[in-house]
Amino acid sequence: MQKTFLLDKNALSLIRQDIDMYYKVVEKEYLTMGYDSSCDYQNLS
Repeated sequence: MQKTFLLDKNALSLIRQDIDMYYKVVEKEYLTMGYDSSCDYQNLS
C-alpha cells in the first residue's frame, strides 16, 4: 500500500535539506571515530 504525501514541494525540499544535513553530520562523526567513510550512505538520498 502506498501512502500519499500531502506535502508541497517546498516542504519536500526542506526535508531533503534536513536529510542532507543529517548525513553530513553522521559522516563527520564516522570520520572522527575513524570508521571507513566510503560506505554508500549517499545512495539513500
